[in-house]
Amino acid sequence: MNIGIVGLGLMGGSLALSLQKLPFVTSVVGSDHNLEHEKIALERGLVHAIVPFETLKERCDVIFFAVPVDGVIRLLNKCVDLAGSDIT
Repeated sequence: MNIGIVGLGLMGGSLALSLQKLPFVTSVVGSDHNLEHEKIALERGLVHAIVPFETLKERCDVIFFAVPVDGVIRLLNKCVDLAGSDIT
């Protein structure tokens, strides 16, 4: 299973690290608007790669949003084109 995480701060980074320990997770990739968070997450091995949000949408089986609520709403609006989406 390919996992994507948007938001690589304390919560997103911790989630990424924990998910890597699960036997059914093949990759954990992430994205963050803060380039320093992306750099740190990659250096510490919290994620396998940093990818743009559009790549998360294309390649990930599950995407977690570890961002403030107003950010979640903005991101959900970018997900209306996903297969099976019923966001209105």
